Amino acid sequence: MAGTQNIPTQYTGEEIARLANEIYERDIKAVVEPEHIGSYLVMDILTGNYVVDADDLAASFRARELFPKGIRFGMRIGHRAWGKI
Repeated sequence: MAGTQNIPTQYTGEEIARLANEIYERDIKAVVEPEHIGSYLVMDILTGNYVVDADDLAASFRARELFPKGIRFGMRIGHRAWGKI
């Protein structure tokens, strides 16, 4: 799950990304960096809860299980993009 998926109508993709980045910078970055650089983080922007995993699919599936009604956003810790093409 790169970026945004299943976006409720009250948020645009841009709003979700902005909120996710604010939450990450304010609450999460100091906890996960530098130990988890390169790992994948998926958060629920409604609660600020998140999962971290070295495997992108594992992080995505675990977040979907833990936050089924959340608005999830995925990122790669310490990188500008989730992956490469």
